[in-house]
Amino acid sequence: MGLPAVLERDRSLAQFHDLIQRQQPHAIDQRKFRHGLIVSVAARELSFTIAGLKHSYKILAALLFAACAFAQTQKAPQATPPMQVNVINVCTPSPDEQKDIAETLGKIPARPAFAPDFEITRGRTVIPNAPVSNWVRMRREFGAESPFSSVQYAVTVDDKGIVETMVFRAREGSDLVQVSLEDRVTSGTPAAVLSADTPPNRIRVERMGKPSRGLARCPDTDQSAYERLFAKASDVLLQYRKSMRIAATAGPELSRLGVANAVPARAPAAPKKK
Repeated sequence: MGLPAVLERDRSLAQFHDLIQRQQPHAIDQRKFRHGLIVSVAARELSFTIAGLKHSYKILAALLFAACAFAQTQKAPQATPPMQVNVINVCTPSPDEQKDIAETLGKIPARPAFAPDFEITRGRTVIPNAPVSNWVRMRREFGAESPFSSVQYAVTVDDKGIVETMVFRAREGSDLVQVSLEDRVTSGTPAAVLSADTPPNRIRVERMGKPSRGLARCPDTDQSAYERLFAKASDVLLQYRKSMRIAATAGPELSRLGVANAVPARAPAAPKKK
């Protein structure tokens, strides 16, 4: 043993004694440490490690297979829910449809009792690849005793023509949603259309949870059986044009938007009697 290591001041007397006695080196007890035992233990631990890895790989492969199967199940197309389409025969409605339209038109008050509430709006709509349209909307509220809550009139003017729409909205709690009357004119000035009693060429009745009812003018179809319905709708539209003072209100509003020939000419005053 080296002298520097023995002379270290670590309070060890055994090392100093070994230096004085000149102890000879001795072999390691081979009964306690054998090369074959070390090799066999290492081999056994290695085999355990390999077996554990194989088992882990099997578990991982099973998990990956289950994940792929679940993903395929999720990606499978779901069954498309059934779709129901209701087609409205507006040219030749059935007798039941005619009855529903007639009963609904009969519910509209002939002499409206309006509430003080009202609204008048005007605007311009610009849509790509479509003509610029100018429009005016007027709304009046009904009294609490009326089966309808409000009536709204709208007139739209563009390069293709003029469209007038009158919509009656029913109060909540009824199977009726709304009734709309519409007329389209492809020629003439807005002033002429507003001052004339143009009959509607389309009637639509929308109901809650039931198919809608409709009737429209079809030039290629014999509609003589439906003239009474068109006549009733014309009477309703005429009455509400007067009650809402459409010609006197909508014309000036269109004129403010820059629409030409929108204000109807006033009728000459009757001469006063002397």
